[in-house]
Amino acid sequence: RANAVAQVARSIGAPVVAGAAAAGGAIVVARSYEHYADANRRMTYLGFNAGSSQAETDDANRRVRATALQLGIPFEDAVSALEEIIAAGQTMPKALSLLPSALKSTIASGAPSSDMAKTIEAATVAMNIDPSRSMAIADTVIGAGDLGKFEIADMARYLPSLLPQAGFNLGYTGVDGLRKVAADLQIVRTQSGTSEEAYTRLKDFYNKIFTTTTQKAFREEGFNLEGAMSKAIKTGGDPVEAAVAMVRKAIAKDPTILPRIFTEQDSRMGAQALATAGDRR
Repeated sequence: RANAVAQVARSIGAPVVAGAAAAGGAIVVARSYEHYADANRRMTYLGFNAGSSQAETDDANRRVRATALQLGIPFEDAVSALEEIIAAGQTMPKALSLLPSALKSTIASGAPSSDMAKTIEAATVAMNIDPSRSMAIADTVIGAGDLGKFEIADMARYLPSLLPQAGFNLGYTGVDGLRKVAADLQIVRTQSGTSEEAYTRLKDFYNKIFTTTTQKAFREEGFNLEGAMSKAIKTGGDPVEAAVAMVRKAIAKDPTILPRIFTEQDSRMGAQALATAGDRR
């Protein structure tokens, strides 16, 4: 009897379930169309706000659609990313050029598209990388973020503030320069409680090695930090490598020397992490 009851129950439920499934399918289709239509309206709105002609807006729509198809994501998600990038201060043409690489990084990391776009833009300017290599920049950020605790989302958040300093003060250029900064962030992160701490420590270290106060402190301990970095810069070397080598020599002479040559904690912790990490590249 139990089996019979179950069969009856199934026979009664089947049409109901089938009907519900059909209704549910209709709802999904309707909602999908609504999202699609809404994304088209948003593209029209973006074009209007950007002062684009109808032809330019249509072209932008096609490019966003092609990017979404290439990356295998919904069209409306690609439109949302474009909106984020434009809201961050980019023009429509620039946002469109950044969109594929920013989206690729966002998919890999979950970082906001606007953050990834800022990182790519900062790298092209500060590291003097041709904008056509934006995908190489994205790949570098993704690869570096996968190597340690300083994750891709952290790279996207902090690199835009750090790269101008690395480009101007350290002379870092190209994708290789970007890799060096990313490597340093990972190294300092191993001895930091958070990624924000690691960023602050590295930024402070990059800054302090060029200050007269720090260079004077080194001289008083018998080390010519300024001379070592100047020589590295003139010969096409790496001033940070020269500074780290000098820190290692100082520690070898006196393990208690760091508080005297780096009087502030952030730069001192950055120096310690880099000096004790072995080969930083």
